[in-house]
Amino acid sequence: MRLSTRSFAPSDAAPALLTFQAGRLIVNQIVPVGRLEIRLSGPDGPLGLLARIRDVLPGSYAFGLTGRSPAGDVLGKGDYVLRLAAYPTDGGPPSVQAVRFTIR
Repeated sequence: MRLSTRSFAPSDAAPALLTFQAGRLIVNQIVPVGRLEIRLSGPDGPLGLLARIRDVLPGSYAFGLTGRSPAGDVLGKGDYVLRLAAYPTDGGPPSVQAVRFTIR
């Protein structure tokens, strides 16, 4: 998981880019992700779910971060954490990664 910039001002026209790989390709087998969730936390705790997608095929994915909360409000200045959880199709525990960023 990679964020194009670790510090940015909110912008609908020029969002920061979150990129990651989901799923796997093993010899003669496609291993999809059953459910993928991106959650946002702020200085005062969890803010909520930014994205949820199901039945994700292996590949590269990108999401634009505009500096808005899950409710659509512009985020205030401060430090935030994005948490990406990829749940396997077999019901096992999710693979989780997190990245920190700052709204200036």
